[in-house]
Amino acid sequence: MNDRIPAAPTGVGTASVHLPALLRDLPSHRDKPAHRDKPASASDSGPFPLRAFPALPPPAAEHEMNLPGGSGSAALLCPPVVRDDPVLTAVLDREMIVWADELGLYTGERRQQLIDGGFTRAMVMCHPDSDVPDRLMAAVKWYVAENVLDDYYCDDPELTETEKARLGIRLSLAQAVIEPPALPARIEAGFWKHVDDDPVLTAQRSAMDHLERIATGTQLDRMRHYLAVLYLGYQGEKSWRREGRMPSVWEYLTNRQFNNFRPAILLTDTVGGYEIPPQILADPQVRRCVDLACNCSTIVNDLYSVHKDAQEGGLQINLPQVIAAEEKVPLATGYEKAIGIHNELITEFQHLGLALILTGGPLLTRFLTGLWNWLGGNRHWHATNARHESPFLNQ
Repeated sequence: MNDRIPAAPTGVGTASVHLPALLRDLPSHRDKPAHRDKPASASDSGPFPLRAFPALPPPAAEHEMNLPGGSGSAALLCPPVVRDDPVLTAVLDREMIVWADELGLYTGERRQQLIDGGFTRAMVMCHPDSDVPDRLMAAVKWYVAENVLDDYYCDDPELTETEKARLGIRLSLAQAVIEPPALPARIEAGFWKHVDDDPVLTAQRSAMDHLERIATGTQLDRMRHYLAVLYLGYQGEKSWRREGRMPSVWEYLTNRQFNNFRPAILLTDTVGGYEIPPQILADPQVRRCVDLACNCSTIVNDLYSVHKDAQEGGLQINLPQVIAAEEKVPLATGYEKAIGIHNELITEFQHLGLALILTGGPLLTRFLTGLWNWLGGNRHWHATNARHESPFLNQ
């Protein structure tokens, strides 16, 4: 029976998805492809032109970031933001507020967290290849839902020790909302009653309901999988906090491979109204590009969260602090070294991404362009958002 199932898409327009042979001769991630001043022409890239996947900003356009303590600055390499549309953001903001009120999210004193979050603006900037409100709202709902879970289950300063110890089962139940358990009806009713009583879980269910309207089955399974991976990363970080132990740099970055923005980033094709075939996404070179993008986005989050983390107190686990602790250097030095790690990773992403674009066809070009634009939107959101406001960071 298996011989009836094609190993890859067939038919008109699918030639560009047969990547393994095309990618076999590409350099590995340890051997960066030579820089090309002029990649393939825009006409070779289909409806989404290569000019949307530009070279990294030249030195004059680098994002200068002041180091903590007024000890100089360092340049963060990152794509520019492609779109910051206040009109579209306002439309989505209104819908987000109505949705959050219906579910009871960020009520009372927490309402300011939702307002300061700028979640709709973030998704407008991160997904510039879509102007369809319904598709963008799918991304917004998931972005809010995951921030709600983080704020309520992980970072709430009012959590009791018992509640902190229950993080594992709370995350398991959050995953069960989007992968409903196969239970006898009389038992399943208890599970759904628990979901109805918890705004964090109802947000997960509502976000998945919206996504199911616009995504393919493969895209939905991808989301379920990477949310489970994200929750694994959450528990890894909480284990350090329970131990009161600062991880090593390699240990921290390894866990950040799981505890990062991957679920949000991999909505790129769904929000854009197309699907990157799973056999392309599974290719080692493409996976490497995705991994690099996810890690870069999360290091940016760390860089812009140093001040916020310091205000919250307790064990401050972010890359600058981890480097400073391991190397016994001032925070400013740890911060500068963290920027250096980010720049190394994003430069590799650019080199590998351009090499893939030259051989992978218009679909892969659009997807990698989407990742690139997500990074630019993510950095600009962090730099201009009250949630991450800091006295020593430039915009």
